Amino acid sequence: MVKQILTKYEGNVEYFYKNGVFWRYGKVKTSPGLHSYKETCNIKMLRKKAIGSMNPQSKLTDQRLYDNLLSIWKWWKNIEHYKDEWPWPTKENGQSWPDANDIANVFRLLKFKGLPIGTCMAKAQIFVQIMNVCGWPKHRLAIAECEYKHNTQHMYPIYFVDGKWFYLDPQRLTLDFKPVFGSQEEYNFTIYDYLHPYEVGVYEGVNSIGVPLINK
Repeated sequence: MVKQILTKYEGNVEYFYKNGVFWRYGKVKTSPGLHSYKETCNIKMLRKKAIGSMNPQSKLTDQRLYDNLLSIWKWWKNIEHYKDEWPWPTKENGQSWPDANDIANVFRLLKFKGLPIGTCMAKAQIFVQIMNVCGWPKHRLAIAECEYKHNTQHMYPIYFVDGKWFYLDPQRLTLDFKPVFGSQEEYNFTIYDYLHPYEVGVYEGVNSIGVPLINK
C-alpha cells in the first residue's frame, strides 16, 4: 500500500506500508568516506586491535556479528578521545571525511593507542568504517540522522542483524540493542530520537534501505 503522508519537514511524501511501519526510499544518500578500502598492514593491525584473533571472513551468522560488534565496542571505549581539530589527511577536493585507510594510518601514527575523534558525525563515520574493516558487510551498515532536543540533528551508526536495523551511539559510549524505525506513535523522545531517523547515509553503491515516517 502506498499513500501520501504529511511529514514533519517536507510536506506530503509518498510512503509504502511494510511490517507495520510506513517507509520510503527517497532520503538515502551516499555518505562521504564510506567506500571500499585497500587491505594494508595498517588495516590488518587496526582489525587485530579491534577484534583480536576473531576471523572476519568466517561465516556471517548473526551470532558472529554480535560477538564481533561487542569486541569492537569494548576496544572503542578504551581508544577514542575527543579532539576538536581536524587530524585527518586533506583530500584533493579539500577537507573530506577520512576513509578506512586514513583511519588505520592515523591509528598507527599514534602507536595504536587512540583515535582523535570530535563530533557525533565523525564518530559515526569512523565507527561504521571500523565495523566494515572488521567484517561487517557494507549493506548491513549505515549512518542515520535524527532530531536532537527538537531543534538540531544527531548522527549515529545503525546496523542490520537478525532481520532488523538496530542503533548504537559511540557519542554516548552506550551500546543499545534497540531497533530503529519505530511506529509513528513512538515519536515522543527526551534527547535523541533514535527510532525515527529522517535521513540515512550508506556506502557507495548501496541503496537498499528505507527511511521511516517522521510525522507531525
